[in-house]
Amino acid sequence: MTEILEISDLRVDFATPEGPVRAVRGVDLDLNAGQTLGIVGESGCGKSQVFLAAFGLLAGNGRAAGSVRIAGREVLDRPAELAALRGDRMAMIFQDPMTALNPYLRIGRQLAEVLEVHRGCDRREARRRAVEVLQNVGLAEAERRLDMYPHEFSGGMRQRVMIAMALLTEPALIVADEPTTALDVTIQAQILELFHELRGRADSAIVLISHDLGVVAGLCQRIAVMYAGRIVETATAVQLLDRPAHPYTQALLAAMPRLDRPVEQALATIAGQPPDLVAELPGCAFAARCHLAEPACSTQRPALRSLPGGGKAACLMLAS
Repeated sequence: MTEILEISDLRVDFATPEGPVRAVRGVDLDLNAGQTLGIVGESGCGKSQVFLAAFGLLAGNGRAAGSVRIAGREVLDRPAELAALRGDRMAMIFQDPMTALNPYLRIGRQLAEVLEVHRGCDRREARRRAVEVLQNVGLAEAERRLDMYPHEFSGGMRQRVMIAMALLTEPALIVADEPTTALDVTIQAQILELFHELRGRADSAIVLISHDLGVVAGLCQRIAVMYAGRIVETATAVQLLDRPAHPYTQALLAAMPRLDRPVEQALATIAGQPPDLVAELPGCAFAARCHLAEPACSTQRPALRSLPGGGKAACLMLAS
């Protein structure tokens, strides 16, 4: 299969008055055409920063190191390469479409601009294609919607517009960063169903970033779990849900509401707080919150190791 995404030893730091915040601490990922990958973890674990770095969208005080290859082309800190690929071969769907869309331009102009810049279409052809893609994402009265402004759309409709914009050029890589967080439950279900349909008919590689393991498991073939800037476990969705290996993954799953639990049963919680990302973390970042931790966990950094049934996890207790 064609490899679309290859991330090697990616590190992202942010300069702050307190010192550099090490948001991403050596991440390795790969993804082939037609595959779907979920990235999960609690807020602040670095999952979004991995892909903001890949797209060249870090904040001004951010710096990235390592390697990011899209369809075989190195893009990290290479503005010319990114300019050629971003919006064409790689596209991102952001969490809040109201801030991602230009409030001063009609939707049709924003969609058409993508095709004019990346495909050289004239305005008539770009408009025709924009109507077609809006219809494909389930937006009713697509022709009329092109002449409307973003504020005239509901949250779910704006998210459909963002998905349509990402699909216009049929990119090799689509990254969706928490695409349902700002939506109510019924609209979330509609957007997730749309992603199900896209997965079935597109050959794009899709990355879904979320804090919700249930959402990711329903859409993705593989899942990577992040904690404090590192990947602590990666496996197929089925294996990770059935046989979570890392104590952090187990704790995340235990904290999820389940229909087969009594209503009165309290949800499990993860004691403590995530570590300070300004500080050096010589051992396992999860050691202070882990019920399995031994003294060695605070001094020895675990590497991702292959598990007998497939997948990988970074835990010293699994290796012993």
